[in-house]
Amino acid sequence: MRKIPLHLVKILELCFIASFLPAPAFADDPLELKVRHYEVQGATIIDALRELKSAMPDRELVFTLEVAPFRKEPEHNLTLRFENSSVRQILDAIKSAGPRYGCEIVDSAVVHFFPLSLKHDAEDLLNVGVKSTKLSGVAFDVVLKYPPYFIPELGTEMRRRSGAQGSTIVMMGSDVPQITVAVSDGTVRDVLNRVALETLKFREGRHGATGWVYTFRIDESLPLGGEPRWELL
Repeated sequence: MRKIPLHLVKILELCFIASFLPAPAFADDPLELKVRHYEVQGATIIDALRELKSAMPDRELVFTLEVAPFRKEPEHNLTLRFENSSVRQILDAIKSAGPRYGCEIVDSAVVHFFPLSLKHDAEDLLNVGVKSTKLSGVAFDVVLKYPPYFIPELGTEMRRRSGAQGSTIVMMGSDVPQITVAVSDGTVRDVLNRVALETLKFREGRHGATGWVYTFRIDESLPLGGEPRWELL
């Protein structure tokens, strides 16, 4: 019988031992990915998350954000600087610098920031209940920017509060990838986060993983008591 060279035996032994070792944290936890440089000065929480998204070495996360209601513009109070730090460390700093916010990880890949006071507020449009919604073959960007047209319960509730009649949206040709999602017994927030999660399939493409931002500018003279707005993140 032909003998196996000693150096090959050693390699096989190391491979056998390595198969029982836990994988390094960054292999399974995108929050442990290292960011070489991150810095914001006098930024809003929207700007802070946009900067983190652009600074990440691998787009394995998608960010979604509900901004605390404001009268003129969101607060500009975040000044942070990090070198060779994990995504988790930066997120913790953003959350600590804005104590009005909570942060949760949805489906291991969606990082959702929200005002602690509104997470269960019945008046918050993101908390409108969704009994059953299915989106099939629609471009993800129009869903994230114009959710009242795609989530029936949201559109109905906004019309009820404002007294406005129904309207339509004109769909133009788009090269944005289409998605299909279904949500039952959830909220508007759940639907939008599910859409954001689906966009991770396109993170290597031109459009990339895409989250959303919801803002509400307070103005009692308007039918809804303010101006709700959704945009991409």
